[in-house]
Amino acid sequence: MAFAAALAIGVAADLPATTIMWRALVAMAVCWVVGRVIGWIAFRALQIEIETYKNNHPVRPASEEGKATAAPSSPPVERATT
Repeated sequence: MAFAAALAIGVAADLPATTIMWRALVAMAVCWVVGRVIGWIAFRALQIEIETYKNNHPVRPASEEGKATAAPSSPPVERATT
């Protein structure tokens, strides 16, 4: 987006092609770095939030809670014959 904007502004300002391209490349590089930093911050914040949630809501095995590990079974169903 920044690259396209820099190109459009450069052409509108009637600047030389080399100046337009260099400014557009610099704008693209700066925006890429900013995007990577913001993405890393968001990723790290999400990791911390997930760790906190897991620590506050541990999953206990069913055997620790005194419950049976197998699902209750129902009696077999007999089919009627005709």
